[in-house]
Amino acid sequence: MTVHQLQQQEGVLMDTNLLLLYSVGRYDPNLIPRFTTRLSRYDVEDYQLLRQFIGLFRKVITTPHVLTETINLIDKKSGRYSPVLSRLASEVAIFDERYVSAADIIAKNGHYLSTFGLTDLVLCELAQQSVVILTDDGAVGSLITGKKGLVLNFGQLRDLLIQKKPPGRRR
Repeated sequence: MTVHQLQQQEGVLMDTNLLLLYSVGRYDPNLIPRFTTRLSRYDVEDYQLLRQFIGLFRKVITTPHVLTETINLIDKKSGRYSPVLSRLASEVAIFDERYVSAADIIAKNGHYLSTFGLTDLVLCELAQQSVVILTDDGAVGSLITGKKGLVLNFGQLRDLLIQKKPPGRRR
């Protein structure tokens, strides 16, 4: 898919880990590798790439599910009133928030609940509606691809664009 084709889509939706990376990076990029183990494989360059990539789109889309998971991860690390949480809260208004009911997701894809979470299944549903899903989860990416949804794996994007070494082999 070309950049032009990506830009023709309705918008981009970051999965939970990437929204966490974005949120921590917006507050202080130097916190990224030590904020939580979920972000230990990322660094400032990854945050910059993420910002640059989502800047290609007219809309940044999210869901209550992704926001809840992200806020819970921030809460667990730094407390309810952390500056990172405050930064995310101040930016929620600029996101295009999409709601898909749990009942609808379970009716369509309930058989996947033993393998994937509700949030992942919501991403899969939105990926079939001209929303590009940006994820770092290979299994979710495969599910979305199998259902003919629009998905990009951040790790592959990173490796292609900034030619980073795999985790564990960093400079």
